[in-house]
Amino acid sequence: MVSVLEEEMKQHITPDDLAQLSQEQREKLIEWFKSKDYFPQFTQPTMMLESFDTLFARVLGIGQMIEFLQENWNDWYMSYQDTTCNWYVRLGYLPDIEKPRLEYCEEELTDALWEAVKEVLNG
Repeated sequence: MVSVLEEEMKQHITPDDLAQLSQEQREKLIEWFKSKDYFPQFTQPTMMLESFDTLFARVLGIGQMIEFLQENWNDWYMSYQDTTCNWYVRLGYLPDIEKPRLEYCEEELTDALWEAVKEVLNG
């Protein structure tokens, strides 16, 4: 079994991931992103050569998704399980039954975070 540290980790979502959002989810995410001013590193010519989805996907990475979840969901956490080589992102832990309200399990941290971000955008 290969350790997560020995493989190259996926860092960003893809344009296909972005296509999964409804128009309302997309607008919420764009508004949040605008408030963070994440786009100044891109020049106008760069933005004209790339579609918005491609550009947005290149910028929306692990750090931005963690920041989004921290700001928009009070009770969440993530963990890595070595035995299964899977990342878990859990939203809304319910201590009385010791189960998360929602749980996303993926081989890539980016994918588990993206599933959680989509859920928060639904709320």
